[in-house]
Amino acid sequence: MNSRLIIMTLAALAGGAQAQRYELIDLGSEFEGRDTYGLGTNASGDRFVGSRSGDIIVDPDFNETDLESLGVEWNRLGAIAEYEAYQHPLSVRTWAFDINDRGQVGGIAETICGGFLGCKSHRPFQSNAEDAPDVFNPFDSVFMTSTQNGSMPSVNEQGYAVGFAESDLTDPPVTCVDCVGQPIATMVAWIGPMDDAVEPHTFEALDGKFAWSNGLNEVNEVVGGSRTNAGKNHAFFGNDNSGKISDLGTLGGDASEAEDINDDSVIVGWARTAESQDHAFRMDGPGGQMEDLGTLGGRTSRATSINNDGVIVGHSWTSDGEVHAFVAVDGQMRDLNELTSGRGEFLLTHAEDISESGVIVGWGMFDGLPRAFALEPVDCAADLTGDGELDADDFFLYLDLFASGDSRADFEGDGDIDAEDFFLFLDAFAGGCG
Repeated sequence: MNSRLIIMTLAALAGGAQAQRYELIDLGSEFEGRDTYGLGTNASGDRFVGSRSGDIIVDPDFNETDLESLGVEWNRLGAIAEYEAYQHPLSVRTWAFDINDRGQVGGIAETICGGFLGCKSHRPFQSNAEDAPDVFNPFDSVFMTSTQNGSMPSVNEQGYAVGFAESDLTDPPVTCVDCVGQPIATMVAWIGPMDDAVEPHTFEALDGKFAWSNGLNEVNEVVGGSRTNAGKNHAFFGNDNSGKISDLGTLGGDASEAEDINDDSVIVGWARTAESQDHAFRMDGPGGQMEDLGTLGGRTSRATSINNDGVIVGHSWTSDGEVHAFVAVDGQMRDLNELTSGRGEFLLTHAEDISESGVIVGWGMFDGLPRAFALEPVDCAADLTGDGELDADDFFLYLDLFASGDSRADFEGDGDIDAEDFFLFLDAFAGGCG
């Protein structure tokens, strides 16, 4: 027995740091040959949204083609809704970003802007898939009538959403990169109710011009990014009681962005370090200190979501240049590929959202294509005897299963039973039950 095995065995028998394990749900399996992306989940962790690639669409009237992309909603059994774009045959792209327990979905849909095909813009949409899986945008009539681009990346359980909108009212005009020749003056961060066609609450950008909202909690605290007077993007915090936002700073560098906030006002995102590396961060409210979560061995990481238990997910570069999905608990970042059973050749690259029940949704690579996934927490994976306790009986039963080549010993889920499975069992054993 080598030294690593001795150390890990002793650690397991003595008890150690808990490492939650997960079981893979392959959301992209019914869309073989298509790119699929898991982007959001509801609080209960039983509904997921994202997008899939579609067909090449041809409009013979204008002699143009485009690649279709459709927003998708899944449950654990498969896809249950798709979201069509609108306004024009070549408006063929939608992306669904988030969903709440009411079934309200937020995302973006492509439109033809400016009355000509040279300009395609993206506008926020919301839809309730329980009743009508069709795109509609309650903000168009009162807020975005002059907007070229916008987004609705996050919704909460109260039926509020956040996002950004670009205005084309300029003096002097500013050119929009995505909309050729279409002037925009500002990028406005907003929060507003999804049920009522009322003007959303907007925030004043740090530089007076450019800001965007990324996440919100159940008390309508909002986080996102804004350009500063120095021309750099900084993370911000705000709420729907004020039009002012707070600059959250950086990790010593010149840029940052906040992605999500939980009901305890814990904020996550990414920030640049003094060494010009972009690292995932967490901070306890707008007055807290930004904590560097590090990486999985590479130079860059990004935290994308946090739940009310303080569990953080995101993605990070590894030392060998790959991008891997991570979960972070109590400041410790772990590679989700090492904690997930049954993934086989599925490489988990991006964890995008986490539910209050701990279910994670994201996307990775499978058979050379992006593929959506959900990860279900596995309770007490090392309790092989099923008695709700981890003890010597479980430990020695695993030794017997491992020695006999029993499939129950395959903790890595790759079809092979080897040392990595044994180390993963020891890690799960050390975590305890609950």
